[in-house]
Amino acid sequence: MTSNAPNLNPYRPMPQARLVDNVRQGSPRSPAPRFARLGFFDPYLEAKQFLGSDYWVFWGLVFVGMLIAGLIPLILLGPMYCGLGLCFLARERGQQPSFELMFKGFDYFLNTLIPVLLYGLSILLVIPFCVGGVFLGLFLIGSGQEVLIVLGVCSILAGVSILVLGSNFAIYGALFACFLVADYKLEGMDAFNVSLAGITKNIFGLFGTMIASVILTLCGMLLCYIPVLLMIPLVFCSNFICYRKIFRPRPAKQPVKTELPT
Repeated sequence: MTSNAPNLNPYRPMPQARLVDNVRQGSPRSPAPRFARLGFFDPYLEAKQFLGSDYWVFWGLVFVGMLIAGLIPLILLGPMYCGLGLCFLARERGQQPSFELMFKGFDYFLNTLIPVLLYGLSILLVIPFCVGGVFLGLFLIGSGQEVLIVLGVCSILAGVSILVLGSNFAIYGALFACFLVADYKLEGMDAFNVSLAGITKNIFGLFGTMIASVILTLCGMLLCYIPVLLMIPLVFCSNFICYRKIFRPRPAKQPVKTELPT
């Protein structure tokens, strides 16, 4: 149902009608991810502007959605990600996001289950490298030699970094895949392949936004975790901002009017 409320969202919906129609009619075509300049803290600044007056609405949506997703890890994560994607798309169109709209993510349960499970499996593949780096580091530190102690510390840091990076990129991939299901109505495996291609093409940009997220989280933890709780909708919305920059076509440029000299 379309809301009669005025559109206060400064972000206009991206032009995508032709491609979306092709996808929804069963065409094998899929949205082609592109290289996007994501910035460092830019997605968070744009997310604040995007949410606008619906900030607290999205805070409640994300909080409840993540509580439900935690009841059965991975299994319920996909529908909640997809439902949040529907809410972000509604906000983009100037419509009112709601819990009813978020729960419509369960309509795409099977399509979201495949990419979420595959990205969850990718985290399991990273864990052995993390464990190996930590145990090697502890072994080197136990030798008592200064050079080996330094190498051991580096090995532990490398192992932990691999786990953090792998898990964060898996979260990006699962979110993007569920947003693609919500936006383009893709099948599960198609959504996984397209999201993986988008991550691969923008791996350095996403790495920068991930570092920004870690910095903001650490700063929030130093302030008794209250800012971390307040950042909940901004984190998810910043991911949607990255999604729309990678998987949505650029808005058409308006022709510049020039006046001929008289």
